[in-house]
Amino acid sequence: MRKSTVIGFLLVGIFSSKAFALECNAVIIGQPSVPNFAESLSVRLERLGGKIVHYFPPQVAIGFVPEKVAALLLIDSVIDTVCFTRVNPDGWSLPASSKSGLAAWNYFLDLREGLIQPQAPATPPTPLVNDNRYPRGSEGAVSGQTGDPLDCPFGPASVDPGKRFASAYMIGKIAVGIFLLESNGPDENWTAGEEQTVVNEIFGATNRLSTMAKSNGVNLSWFYEFHFKVPTSFEPIQGPSKPSYSFPAGWDFAWVGEALAHVGFNTNWCGYYDYVNDLRARMKTNWAYGVFIVRDQNDPDHEFTDGDFAYTMDNSLVVMTYNNADWAPSGMDFVFQHETAHTCFAADEYIASGDCDDCSKLFGYIGVTNGNCARCTGAGNQADCVMRSEYYVTVYCSFTRGQIGWNDFDGDGPNDPIDPNTRFWASLSPVSPGGRVSIALNETFLKSIAVTSDNSDATGPSGFIIWDATNIHYAEMIPQCCYY
Repeated sequence: MRKSTVIGFLLVGIFSSKAFALECNAVIIGQPSVPNFAESLSVRLERLGGKIVHYFPPQVAIGFVPEKVAALLLIDSVIDTVCFTRVNPDGWSLPASSKSGLAAWNYFLDLREGLIQPQAPATPPTPLVNDNRYPRGSEGAVSGQTGDPLDCPFGPASVDPGKRFASAYMIGKIAVGIFLLESNGPDENWTAGEEQTVVNEIFGATNRLSTMAKSNGVNLSWFYEFHFKVPTSFEPIQGPSKPSYSFPAGWDFAWVGEALAHVGFNTNWCGYYDYVNDLRARMKTNWAYGVFIVRDQNDPDHEFTDGDFAYTMDNSLVVMTYNNADWAPSGMDFVFQHETAHTCFAADEYIASGDCDDCSKLFGYIGVTNGNCARCTGAGNQADCVMRSEYYVTVYCSFTRGQIGWNDFDGDGPNDPIDPNTRFWASLSPVSPGGRVSIALNETFLKSIAVTSDNSDATGPSGFIIWDATNIHYAEMIPQCCYY
C-alpha cells in the first residue's frame, strides 16, 4: 500500500467559460480495491465540508476539499492521496478511466493558468439541426412521451416507464456511459491522444454545468463510465446516423447494438435502457444516460452519410462524432452540453426545429414553454443559449433552465422538480401500497413510480399522488409518494 499523502495547495480563482468549477480544487486518489470508493469518499468529504463533483471509477474523484482538513481524509485506508496540484498519470497504476481523470485534471489546471488557450470555432459552425429525435411511434411528441404499441426490440415505448425516463431533470448525481466505437478497418482507429481529448472535452462541459448549477442553487455531480475502443464490425461514419426499423426484425442500429453486446446487454431498446439503469444502480446516481462517439478524422465532411453528426434520441441516447462536422474536437464540449440538455427534455430553439413550431408547447419535467425559440421571440431578440445551436455560447437561457429543472417558479426555496409543494397528479384508483402509479403534469405523462407505505403522506386530498425527488438544499432524500 502506498503511503497516504497530501500534495500541494491551489488557490482557486475565477476562470474562463471552459475552466474549472469554482468548487473544484483537488483530485483524490483512492487506495486500490476499495469497494464503493465514491460512496465512502462522499460521506467523509461531506462531514468535512467538501463534496465530489466528478468521479472516474474506480479510484479517482475530483471535487472540493477544504485545504485545512485534507489530512483528515487520510486517517483511514480508503484514500491514498489528496492533491491540489498536477499529478503524473503515468506514476500511478490505475485503470484507464481513472488515469484519464488525472489527465483531465492536469488539462484544466493548464487551462486555468493560461498554459493552453480554450478554442472556439473560428467561423460559425454547422447548426445542430434535427438533433432532438423521437423514435418510431413517438415523432412529434412533447418530450417524447407518446407510445409505440410495438414491443421493445422495435421501439422504446413499451419499456417500463420507470426505466425509460432515466434522466428526467438535471439535479443530483448523473452517471454517463460513454462508448468510443472502434471500426473494423484501418480508416478510423482511435489514438490515445484522441481518447483523452474526448475525456477533456466532456469533462469541460460537465464541469461548466456543475458551476452553472451551483449558481442556480442546484447540486450537480457527474459519474463517468468510459468504454474505450469498443469493437464493431462496421465503419460507423461511413453509414447513416440513426437506426432504421423493419418488421419483424426490429431495431437496426447495428454499431450501437454491438456496443451494448460488448458490455453484456441486449441489442435493442430494452438492452439500452437495461444498461443505463444498471449504470445508475451501480454508480448509485439519480440519473443516467448513454453517449456513443464515432471517430471521423478521415471522413471528408465529418458527418454521417445522411448529413447528420450529433443528436439525442428518446431524450436519452446520444450519438456524436469526434469532429461533429466543423465544430472540431475543441468544440465537442458545446455539442455535448447541448445534447445533455436534450436528455433532460430541453427543447431546441432554432426556427427549423419541431420544438419551435408552437410557442405554447411545454417541455421538461415541470412543463416550461420554449419562450426563447426564434419563432417566438422574433428576429434578433433571442437571448444567448446553448440550445440555439448555431454559434458557440456556453449558457442556458431562463427557459432552458426551467426545462431542465433549474427554476423555483413558486419562489419558496427549492427548485420545482424537488419541491414538496409541487404536486404531480395521477387519477389511478385505487392507489395502494405495492402498486405502480403513473404521474402526469398538465395531462402529459411524466413518470411511473412504485407506491409504498414507507414514504406515504396522508395530508393531501384523496386520489392524488405527490412525488419529490433527488435532493433539497443539497441533502439527498428518498422519493415522497402517494396520497391514498
